[in-house]
Amino acid sequence: MPGIELDYGMRWGSNGDQRVSLRLLVAADRGLLYVYDPTWDEYAVLFRDIPAAAVEAAFTRAGQSDIHMSPQSFAAIVAQQPSIPAPVGHVVGRVMEP
Repeated sequence: MPGIELDYGMRWGSNGDQRVSLRLLVAADRGLLYVYDPTWDEYAVLFRDIPAAAVEAAFTRAGQSDIHMSPQSFAAIVAQQPSIPAPVGHVVGRVMEP
């Protein structure tokens, strides 16, 4: 499925190695916000349908407070944006080596 991945860095979490990304379909202004944890080789969905503008605003706020905050804390900042649903916060898959 064609789309765009907006990467918000691989600096999140206590080890500073979790990656937060927003997956958008082409020409969409909403998408799937997720985190990848390389320690466990897992992905977790933070929001299924989130406005890109809300993620951008939260990213700006997060950078002003703690550049290594947990993805859950980042999701809480995203959730503080107007008209945003509660975070999903569950693991959706594990990358398996062939």
